[in-house]
Amino acid sequence: MRVLEKIRRIPAVYAKEGLGGLGRAVAGRLIEHTEFVAAQRDLREPPLPAGCSLAFEIRRVDDALFERFRSMPAPLPRHFEYRIVYGMRNCYAAWVGDDLGAVMWPVFAADNRRMVTRWRFLLPDEARVSNIWASPAYRGTGLIDACFERFERLFAAAGFRYFYTFTWVGNHASRKLSARRGYREVGTIHRYALPWLREGNGLYIRSAIPREPLATHHPGGDMELPERIG
Repeated sequence: MRVLEKIRRIPAVYAKEGLGGLGRAVAGRLIEHTEFVAAQRDLREPPLPAGCSLAFEIRRVDDALFERFRSMPAPLPRHFEYRIVYGMRNCYAAWVGDDLGAVMWPVFAADNRRMVTRWRFLLPDEARVSNIWASPAYRGTGLIDACFERFERLFAAAGFRYFYTFTWVGNHASRKLSARRGYREVGTIHRYALPWLREGNGLYIRSAIPREPLATHHPGGDMELPERIG
């Protein structure tokens, strides 16, 4: 219905602005534009302390929890789709007691073709945590900061050089989190897509990401993750 409504508006634009207006209307109403920003952290630098006083565990999400996601409030059903539709591999949940505090997906070069948003292909010494969701009950507690700290330590110990965050440019909370944890914004990504395309598909225009050349010895773009992190 959203697409049909956009199409219905086009004749009115043409009548008012002519052929040039028609072209802009078609582009503006039928092509969605989203801008993202990538932030980078050099894992040779020690992680910053998170400042979280919560007692929590990060555990791998099993099939039973994925099934529960299907009937839980948005956006958790999307995380079910990330596994079933896109085939993403590694999903972890942060638990505060029996409460689900956050969900996140660590990804490596081995996951390049499984990632929902085609940011850019990760190199063998790069990692990131994607598709992060935090429960409203635990936002502002430092829980996500503490999760990042644990992943940063884990990836650094495994020999990864760079860790990234990637978010919509208007997600100011996520960008503040990255800055607070010492990440530098290093690139922008523009996605152009037709409204009916599956999430993540479309044309991507990326800026180059500054980094040191890939070393001779590197983790190989993947690692076996434990059942619990930290």
